Amino acid sequence: MAATQFDDPTGLSADNVSTARDLIKMADAASRYPLIDAFTVLSRYEEVIGTRTRFYRNSDPVVDWPDWSVQFAKTGYTREAGRCILVEADMPNGPVIIAFLGTPSSWVRSMDLVMIRRWLNGDETPVVMRRVYHASTQYRHHQTITRSHWASRATRRIPNKG
Repeated sequence: MAATQFDDPTGLSADNVSTARDLIKMADAASRYPLIDAFTVLSRYEEVIGTRTRFYRNSDPVVDWPDWSVQFAKTGYTREAGRCILVEADMPNGPVIIAFLGTPSSWVRSMDLVMIRRWLNGDETPVVMRRVYHASTQYRHHQTITRSHWASRATRRIPNKG
């Protein structure tokens, strides 16, 4: 993860910088921990603390999609990075990890996931359409966050865990 710099563990600092390739490496490593794996794909979780019950909801819609076999999922958002997602899912030709960085909205991120899945399933032939989304120029790390809609994405097949 040579292109990654973490300033703080929350992921909210503007000084946290990474690439899709490095985040895929991190997702691959994190998904090998059963507890992390389990919590990232729960739709909801509740925890009793003393006399109160605390409810948590997963903001990642892909964990509830019935036709997806999601093994790991993590969304993120900062003004500097835009909307991001890492998803490991089983596909007909084996598991893949998909990383989207800098998408302009949750809806675009979800629709792009659907298109990638259709392509990986062989349902559609990919058509490249250049769509450019630039991060705000008021942040000093903008050039490392999003170069273009397609260039900032990476999909990598991974071997079966076993």
